[in-house]
Amino acid sequence: ISVHLKLDTGMRRVGAAPDDAPALARRIGFARTLELEGVCTHCAVADEPDNAFTGEQLARFADAVELLRRHGFEAPIRHAANSATVLCRPDGCHELVRPGIALYGVAPAPALGGRAELRPALRWRSRVALVKRVRAECPGKDIWCWTGYLLADLSPAQRELVALLDVLVDGRF
Repeated sequence: ISVHLKLDTGMRRVGAAPDDAPALARRIGFARTLELEGVCTHCAVADEPDNAFTGEQLARFADAVELLRRHGFEAPIRHAANSATVLCRPDGCHELVRPGIALYGVAPAPALGGRAELRPALRWRSRVALVKRVRAECPGKDIWCWTGYLLADLSPAQRELVALLDVLVDGRF
């Protein structure tokens, strides 16, 4: 079974610490049914072209790949490029890319809309399942001051959050 070793170069979501890569590659090698086919990471802010953090992540990734080589491990496939990296950072495109949302014809961020000729490949329709009014002010670090993935900060203005009903059943929404 071919496996890819995911390295956390800064997104802090999933993946192993780059320094742990050789030990993990060794463990993969000990398993008779596994073969290290690739090594990958995920760029956290590639959709912000002026953010230097993407370059830092790509440098950490390159260092980790080199560390693996020094320990005798070759991963023939390297991949770090999500949609934004594909559009903005050719230095992040290796043997494999994972274009994600761009495959649907949608730019990963409004600022990247003109970087490639993308045409929407689908239209999404849904029903509102819930409308929830949230407080206007958040004293201290109250958990209700944050919402969604990455705990996006809510503005001081009162807001309504909307949950959409999207369910996939038997291949249909």
